[in-house]
Amino acid sequence: MDNFKAELKNIYLYPKDAAAIIIKYKNYFLLQLRDNKPNIFFPNKLSLFGGAMKKNEKPLNCVQREVREELNLDLIINKISYITNVSFEIKKKIINRYIYLITIDKKDYEKIRISEGQKVEKIEEKFLLNSNLAPYDYLALWIYLDLGKFKV
Repeated sequence: MDNFKAELKNIYLYPKDAAAIIIKYKNYFLLQLRDNKPNIFFPNKLSLFGGAMKKNEKPLNCVQREVREELNLDLIINKISYITNVSFEIKKKIINRYIYLITIDKKDYEKIRISEGQKVEKIEEKFLLNSNLAPYDYLALWIYLDLGKFKV
């Protein structure tokens, strides 16, 4: 039975609520080049850092935990700004992806040690939306970059 569960886990994707963060450093955006594995969302694509929320975990705490796990970087909560929430429905289940923003300095940048994904990519804003981005992160970055154009 355990082998069967392991095989299912390798075949199916299990979407969950997640939190991710736009990380700016100088004139760059820091993105994760995701692993090239068939059982993850958007393999071999660039994405924001973040991940699935644990049960009863708040989105801001999730993004803080995920960045600590993925980049060895402790984010200070009061330096993080909320940007948007991207929601989508899969098989009648609503999935939320909360997006935040932080600007880091040289001291923080030098602390980065990637432990998930292939590498950290530094991309200038002018090249950002022409990159190999995961679709929901493309949307989040587009919203962030064009925020001033929205009239609500």
